[in-house]
Order: sequence, then structure tokens, then C-alpha cells
Amino acid sequence: MPPSPPHPDQTLDARYDLGRALIYPFTQGVTFFRVVPLPVITFFDFTTIFSSLALRGWRTQLTRRLGRGEPEPLPPFLSWGRVLVDGIVVTIMRYLYWVPLIVLMIVFSYGLLMVGWELAQWGYESYATDETQSAIAGFLNDILNDLNLEEDTAAWITNAFSPLLDPRLDVDAADAPPPTTLRDIWLKHRGILLAQSIAPTLYLILVWPLYRVAMVRYALTGNVLAFFMIPQNLILGCRLLAPLLIVFFIWLFMRVLLLPIYIVLALTVVLYPFANAIALPIHCWTTGYLYGQLAREMAPMLPGRVPAPATPPATPQVP
Repeated sequence: MPPSPPHPDQTLDARYDLGRALIYPFTQGVTFFRVVPLPVITFFDFTTIFSSLALRGWRTQLTRRLGRGEPEPLPPFLSWGRVLVDGIVVTIMRYLYWVPLIVLMIVFSYGLLMVGWELAQWGYESYATDETQSAIAGFLNDILNDLNLEEDTAAWITNAFSPLLDPRLDVDAADAPPPTTLRDIWLKHRGILLAQSIAPTLYLILVWPLYRVAMVRYALTGNVLAFFMIPQNLILGCRLLAPLLIVFFIWLFMRVLLLPIYIVLALTVVLYPFANAIALPIHCWTTGYLYGQLAREMAPMLPGRVPAPATPPATPQVP
């Protein structure tokens, strides 16, 4: 008897197909029932903490099994202990990758506050009438007097907020300083504004593929240090640039596709649990399938050997 052709999921030919990704569990025969826990967990987990760990871990398991060419890629019920471990690891590393962005926001926060204050001051001086300015100044001065602050503190606040506390309505227009314009604010703070716009944007552009490469590498090897191999992961990302772009656009389209379903169900309030139970599992197995295709292409590029799948015993050939 001639050997049967390999199942498409056991080949190393990656298929970045959104249609196949959406229906992937339904193409796996009786093992389709292995996805049943996903909607059940998301339906009953109102905090979404446990379900987010479970979904990320299950997706990591699917990525691992697809990348290693397992005969049955859908994670079995008995592997849920490992699923939760993977979910915890991936979640921690996901938020760890956001730390540099938070640091950037903190570094630039003071400059942005100064820009915001000057914009508010410009709007106040440009559009508030004399009566409005007098009313606001009187109201704020009353509050400042009621606080009974120390003399130094009151002097600092008065100096910092002088445009609001002292509108100088009695100053002759000829002696008044020229009004601040938007161009003045831009020229004064353009450095901080450009840095705040460019630095986080560049980081977001870089971190999306870098984290996915690290996550797929962790799925293949089971080594947590895969998330910290930044130079090696950058090289892998460059070698897998085309498939990463395909996965990114499919991932983005999936979010746009599922968003209306989620919003419609969530607005009903009563059906909100069904929104999670429908949208999140679909997103989980769809992206898991796509990351599994990345894993197939990445596996030959990794140093050493990716653990091979457990092969079932060969059946004797019937003459």
C-alpha cells in the first residue's frame, strides 16, 4: 500500500491565509472539541484575568505545535497546566516590553505639561473676555486666600499662575507685552514635541515585530531567555520581514473585523459575556494559526534543533 500523503498541517509550507485561519479548528476533525474551553472560560470569567492568561497560553501552545509539525496541532485538554504557565510567561513579557514606552512617556511628561499650560494660557488670553478673566481671577484668588497657605507657597503659586490670578486689565495696551502666538509656542517647544511624537512611534513600530519574533521563538524552544535575545531577534525579524508584514496586516484586519461584533454585543449589556466568548476565542486561534506559520519558517533558522514532535508508532504495511 503506498504511503498516504502528509496532512497539510504537517508540512513546512507556511500558509498565511486569513480564511483558513478563521476556520482552522473546524478543519481538524474530532480534535475540534479542544477549542470548547476557550469560549467557556471567557464567558464565565468576568474579570478577564484568568481568561487572558488561558487564551495567550493556548495560543502559544498552538504556535508551538504547528511550528514543530505536531500531527494534532490543537492543544489537548490535559495540557492546560502548561497552557497556564505559557500564558503567565507571555503576559509578563508582553508588559515588560511596554516598560521602555512608559519610561519615554515619563521622561517627556514634564515638557508636555509645560506645552499644555502655555496652550491653555494662550487660549485664555486670546479668547476670554475682560469680564471672564476678571471673574476667573477673583474666583481663584478667593480659593487661594481660603487655603491659608504659607507665604512662600502662596508667592510661588501666585507667580506661576499670574496670568490667571492677575489679568492686568488696567495695563495700557501700548505698554503690554506682545501676545504669545501658537508659532511662539511651537518654536519654543518644538524639540520636545518632535521627540515625544517620533520616539514612541518608532518604538511602537519596532516592538510589534520584535515581540512577535520573541514569542514565536519562545514557543518553539520553551526558553524564556528568547524574549531577551534582542539582537538575534532583530536579525530573525529582518529575515522574516515579508511574512511578518503579512501577519501584521491580517492581525490588524482581524481587529477591525471583530470590533463591530464586539461593540454590538457589548452595547446590549446582557450579551456582553457573549461578546468575549465569541470575539476573543476567534482572535486567539486565528492569530495562533498565523504565528504557527511564522514558527514553521523560523524553526530552520534557529541555532541547534527545535524539539521534534512525538511521532506515533508506524503501522505495519499490508502487502
